[in-house]
Amino acid sequence: MDLIFIVGAGLYAVMVAGCAWIVLKERPSENWFQYYRLDSERGGYFDPDGMRVEKEVLWRILSWYGIVVLVLLLSPLLLLWVIVGEPRFPKVEALFKRKEAPVLFSGGDGSSRDAAVVITVDDPRRGISAEYNFIQQQHGPREVEWKRDMQVKIRSRGRQYDVISIVLAGGEKKTYWFDITQLRW
Repeated sequence: MDLIFIVGAGLYAVMVAGCAWIVLKERPSENWFQYYRLDSERGGYFDPDGMRVEKEVLWRILSWYGIVVLVLLLSPLLLLWVIVGEPRFPKVEALFKRKEAPVLFSGGDGSSRDAAVVITVDDPRRGISAEYNFIQQQHGPREVEWKRDMQVKIRSRGRQYDVISIVLAGGEKKTYWFDITQLRW
């Protein structure tokens, strides 16, 4: 890890030195912060000494400054990529590894108590969210394709159920049963 950091820092220093050399070669350091006045009669600009500067020359000078700023801004990103992008570091790789979404529900289709959708999380907020996600997977976006008509909690045979009745956009009513026994209220 230290070797990669040193190589990245060295690349950053080389790029900064190269950009500084380009700027110093292009313009003497005493003229770096000049202010140019617009020459509205003939086009172009006047420098502080009253000398006329063509627009193309001024833009060429300013573009070198833009390149320097761009390289200075992108160099730390390159350094970060060199450090983080190295595949031989499992701890760093674990930070950026995409975690799989947990399964929030399983079981039946929710059409009856015996075919209830089992909510597999224990957090009540995530459980309620899982119920509505299940319905959205079946029918599309809420308040567009369907609306909730009623929601009731029922205790039966030692289990807890959340029964949600919805009305589809066409007017048809559907009822879904969710087994919420695992939720910690």
